[in-house]
Amino acid sequence: MSLSPRGDLHTGTYVTSLPAPAGGDVSVRGPAAVFGPRRGGYTTRMTDDRVQSRAADLLPEERSAGSADPRLQAEAILAESDEREETPGAAPGTFLEHRASGETVTPGDGTR
Repeated sequence: MSLSPRGDLHTGTYVTSLPAPAGGDVSVRGPAAVFGPRRGGYTTRMTDDRVQSRAADLLPEERSAGSADPRLQAEAILAESDEREETPGAAPGTFLEHRASGETVTPGDGTR
């Protein structure tokens, strides 16, 4: 994933095919070819039903990207989503705030 100078995902460049993985192993396909091997944590299964459902429900901005293969696009979107879910700090610009229970705001402390 790359960000444009504006900080969004619209870079104006589209990949029509993925390069062969390092070592020329063409048996590596799908998210592993794009994002590399999985690291620790739990495993989210990328079922065909899940991918087909996501491909059928692409958001308007995802459709406007002009992908020739909505299924492959959905698979990449789901893989990226799974990566963010497994590793919350994985997304660019992600700030994960940790608070202790004593640092919460009570209703009387609000600005109202």
